[in-house]
Amino acid sequence: ELGKTIAHGGPQHLAPRILKKIEKNISPSWTLRRDRLCYFRSHLVLNLCYFLSNENLLDLDLSVEAIHSEFEPDKNPGRLPPIHLVLILYPDSSSAGKALEHFWKTYLPEKKDPLSTASDSDFHQIEDGWMGYRRAGEVLSLVFECPDRETALRFINSSTNNLQPRESPHE
Repeated sequence: ELGKTIAHGGPQHLAPRILKKIEKNISPSWTLRRDRLCYFRSHLVLNLCYFLSNENLLDLDLSVEAIHSEFEPDKNPGRLPPIHLVLILYPDSSSAGKALEHFWKTYLPEKKDPLSTASDSDFHQIEDGWMGYRRAGEVLSLVFECPDRETALRFINSSTNNLQPRESPHE
């Protein structure tokens, strides 16, 4: 009763805009598990959905909108592990770039040399499959546990394209 009273007295919030951008069938033969979709702004919540690190590798805070989604194979579910997609909308391109650089230096330390910086898009085979990332403006897409590079690329391309702002028609 107390919860109902509090909820009734507060403002009605619309669903975060990033949730509207996720597609059920982001890639052929992989389907979104709606029961595993999670909206978050904190690395602590992300780690409950998909553990990356005890550190805040993606510079998450209240200024971002982020989701974790899980996709399972249409054929033979359980044979392949689910694919994990993390989409983050930062307040601006600079914040997204800094977060990507932080992630890259910390999560993929063996992939860097002292004079290099993270590219806006890359794919790597790691211990649990293929992972990839792409930054496009203020959007950062990351995918984990893909069976191959092509699947990781397909997920990254589709998710990044879905989050790009569409130009409004000119009158």
